[in-house]
Amino acid sequence: MEIKVSVEDTGKLVRLEVNESHTVGEVVEQILEGLDLPRDRAYILTIGNLRYGPDRSSLTVADLGPQVSALQPRRLYEIYPLQA
Repeated sequence: MEIKVSVEDTGKLVRLEVNESHTVGEVVEQILEGLDLPRDRAYILTIGNLRYGPDRSSLTVADLGPQVSALQPRRLYEIYPLQA
């Protein structure tokens, strides 16, 4: 399933192909690699008002539940650096 991710650091909108077995960490990693973003900071993936930081990177898309599932491709996901 395709999802759209808004990347705050770059102002870009990225489209990713994911499935329910992908983890939050894998989604973030794909974005970091694809846009060559700095790896010296932690990032948070947000879906609506829910936030998934490094401490939850092992959660899969399926673990996030139906309200944030990749099966809802119209929902906008965002990624931004974790503020220290």
